[in-house]
Amino acid sequence: MKKNINKFIVFLCTLGITISGFEANVNADAGSKNSADKTITRDRIYGSDRIGTSLKISQNGWKDGSSTVVIAQGYGYADALCAAPLAKKFNAPIILSRQDALNDNTISEIERLKASKVFLIGGTASLSDNIVTQLKGLGISDIQRLGGTNRYETSVKVAQNIGNVDSAVVASGNGYADSLSIAPIAASKGMPILLSGSGSLPDVVSNYIKGSNVKKTYVVGGTASIGDNVKNVLPNAERLGGSTRFETNLSILQNFKSDLKFNNVYIAEGDGPSGNEFADALSGSALAAQKSAPMVLVYKTISANNSNFIKSNMTDNTVLTALGSNLVVPDSILDEIEGISSGVSSSVDNSLNSAVSKILSNAEKEGIDDWQALAISRYGAEVPASYLSNLQNSISSVNGELTQPTDYERTTLALMAIGQDPTNFQASDKSYNFIEKIYNNKDISEQGINAEVFALIALDSGNFNIPQGSVWTRDKLISEVLKNRTNDKGWDYAGEKADPDMTGMALTALAPYKDKADVKDAVSTAFAKLSSMQDADGGYSSWGVSNSESISQVIIALCANGIDPTSEAFTKNGKTTIDALLSYEVAGGGFCHVKGTGYNAMATEQATQAFEAYKMFKGNAGSGIYKFK
Repeated sequence: MKKNINKFIVFLCTLGITISGFEANVNADAGSKNSADKTITRDRIYGSDRIGTSLKISQNGWKDGSSTVVIAQGYGYADALCAAPLAKKFNAPIILSRQDALNDNTISEIERLKASKVFLIGGTASLSDNIVTQLKGLGISDIQRLGGTNRYETSVKVAQNIGNVDSAVVASGNGYADSLSIAPIAASKGMPILLSGSGSLPDVVSNYIKGSNVKKTYVVGGTASIGDNVKNVLPNAERLGGSTRFETNLSILQNFKSDLKFNNVYIAEGDGPSGNEFADALSGSALAAQKSAPMVLVYKTISANNSNFIKSNMTDNTVLTALGSNLVVPDSILDEIEGISSGVSSSVDNSLNSAVSKILSNAEKEGIDDWQALAISRYGAEVPASYLSNLQNSISSVNGELTQPTDYERTTLALMAIGQDPTNFQASDKSYNFIEKIYNNKDISEQGINAEVFALIALDSGNFNIPQGSVWTRDKLISEVLKNRTNDKGWDYAGEKADPDMTGMALTALAPYKDKADVKDAVSTAFAKLSSMQDADGGYSSWGVSNSESISQVIIALCANGIDPTSEAFTKNGKTTIDALLSYEVAGGGFCHVKGTGYNAMATEQATQAFEAYKMFKGNAGSGIYKFK
């Protein structure tokens, strides 16, 4: 058969092959640990509102009191953004307040702390003189207001009270998220947080930097927050930013990873509809700084990238602490992080649940095919009885003589999945041996590389014996697969350049044979090729089209070969293969072939198998999704 078959037909023939075992140049992140090695504890600190939450944080972190308290306005972020380093220097909590007065609970907390010194952040427009009067009424005479004519001058006045510094942070004075991402780290390292406009550095900030002999600056946020014309006038400036506040948050955590201790991880809201969802992260920054802990910003959900970073760095006894109520930081976010640490994210689980539900729902009208049956079975759901009866009727109608070699191979895998014996399949009082139809099939090479690959996978699915004198042996199949490599050391069905689908499928087939030197070398080279072929969004393109099936086949291959699909080699611009595949999920459950299109059965079958393979890999369950015994 000429190798010019339409890609869609190839997909139909080759759907759903997996692999196992890449030992070469690409490895999983060394920092990752299995959840069995970890004890994850949850905590939540919250009050009835943002002021109440700040008081609870104070009670949690300063149980034995504090001689100093930092008070900031809880409903306007500008003046308070730079407070964390000051709080850290004086080992003080940050307590939030209304502009006009301290409430009774705040007064009680200051009394409990036995504070003798108070810093008020901002001018009277932020915290009124009435608050000064209240503090004096508590017997506190050491009250220092740090406020300027604007937020930029206020940030300098706070910085001046930190003492001698050689490094500083420059962040936007027109938004809170970037400052809060770095606040605990800046506090721990004794770096002031200086505020700037996006287009120019305020003179008061510039003069402070020059007068303080600052030698290193960290510019937080992208160019929309702090432009390059500001960065370029700063000493030894390094930008830490991303396209979103959450990517910036991750960039900061990654950059200062060695300065952080992951015994505690604090999670706070970093976005929202009102534009002032900063309060819990602000008061929590002092607590996080006290423990050199990361502050993770979220909104409704947490990205897989940020979750993976936390997962890979958690200690044996990490405490995950949500700041704010469940309405602010939903329990589902803690579920997500804890789920990733113990295996896969809840996003993967939810996608699997929805996809299988969609397949089963469609099965009531349309029935299910072999690959859907395999996916449902591997998921752990019951395959509808109609599948087996329909298969028996179909096999009987052709007297067991199927059209293509891949038909026997696909049927074998489906039968193995539902617990049937492909060497003795009963249909209409006849017995059919599909394994014999594979190893004695003279048309395998004629159909092409996919038939050779599938033959090896099917024969290995149950470690089936191949009698002497058969047309095919495992060694012969391996030899043919290796011989059909493309010039760039991958595989393709009908072309000269490596295709991610066929390369993934071939690697699946070769996975058990890496003890052979030639196979080991081919596998190593092919995975390096797959890494280099990955798209900027973490996905893959086949024949010039970005699609979900290509990603699925690569994930299956990686898992079967013992490689984490979220490892560095298969992450591009912070996006992993798992992130990429999740982006193809459609409303109502299931996956599309190409983004912007609707539900696609083939894409859903393959994505389901890919995520099941990933779960098996993370749970150390078996050696591949197509290995049954």
